[in-house]
Order: sequence, then structure tokens, then C-alpha cells
Amino acid sequence: MATPGDRALLTAREVGTWLDRDVGRALREETEAVAHGGTALTLLRLKASTKDVDFGFRAGEDFERFVAALKAAGYRVTRDFRPNPRETYLRLERRGTLVSAVDLRFPTWNNWRLTDQVLRRARVIPYGRVRVVVPDRDAVFLFKTYPLRETDLDDLRAIVRAAPPDQTRVIALFDEQDALHRSELRAETVH
Repeated sequence: MATPGDRALLTAREVGTWLDRDVGRALREETEAVAHGGTALTLLRLKASTKDVDFGFRAGEDFERFVAALKAAGYRVTRDFRPNPRETYLRLERRGTLVSAVDLRFPTWNNWRLTDQVLRRARVIPYGRVRVVVPDRDAVFLFKTYPLRETDLDDLRAIVRAAPPDQTRVIALFDEQDALHRSELRAETVH
């Protein structure tokens, strides 16, 4: 895995330029991508920059179009991983470009679901043919609590300093996600 010193940090403006110029031009139709992690925090201006770009997708067609656009722009798949049987995680990389690493997930992100409640307060930002959905601070805060790497802890601290999350909303979002996970467990596996 690359270290922060291996790639440039990307501002919200640079991410937008890349989406409009490099990705948007390779798309033939509007494509939705949901910003995650540091990308979402950067687009929300809760973090100055991000080291890579993270997107999730609600529709398989959008995921496939985005992957094809990146490949057309010279990116190659360097990771193709199935964190669970229903989730696809791809990393695409390209040297010598503004955005050197892109992580894409479909249809979940670390098993988090992009529900109506999660997206209720999201912002939609058009960048050419890419329509970026940016979940609100509270949803991003919750999603950052897992996998809870050191960088996630730093991001959680930054959110609390910049714009403390709405505790009631974060708990409601967690309860919804928890109920979805529990409903998928078979009765005999619950202890």
C-alpha cells in the first residue's frame, strides 16, 4: 500500500477538476457516485485534503460505467477484492496523474448500506457527467467508525473539532444499519 508521501494530497477543487476532466469526459451518460471517507470529508470541507478518492455506488450500471471510464482514462485495476460475498471492492491506479488511486465499492461500503435515511441530508454536486452524492457529516462520521484505522481516528477527531456530529442522528443511523444487519442473520447464528 502506498504511504501518504507516495502521492499528492488532493483538495476538493482538485477532486472536482479530476472528476470533470478525466472521468466525466469518458462517460457517455450521467453516472452517480457516492463519496466516502476522506473524499467525502474533503468535499464537505471538514478536511483540507485526501490522499486518494473513495466512491460507492447504489446502482450496478453506475459502478460499471465509472470503472470503464477510469480504464479508458488509463487506470488499471490493482485490487479486486470481495470483502463479503455481496460486496465488490476495486482499487484502480494510474501513475503520473492528479489522482493516482481510486477505491470503488458496490453495493455496500464495509457492509454499510446507503439507505434513504443515510442519504436524506446528502448534497449532490455535478461534475460534468458525474453526479457526486456527498453524505452529510453525521453519516460520514458513522461510516468512519469502522474499520477504525489510525487515519479514521484522526478523521473522527477532526470532525469533532470542526463540526461536532449530531449524536441523536448518528445513533439513529447506527440503529438503522444494525437492524439491517440483524435482519440478514439467520436465527441459528444469533447468540
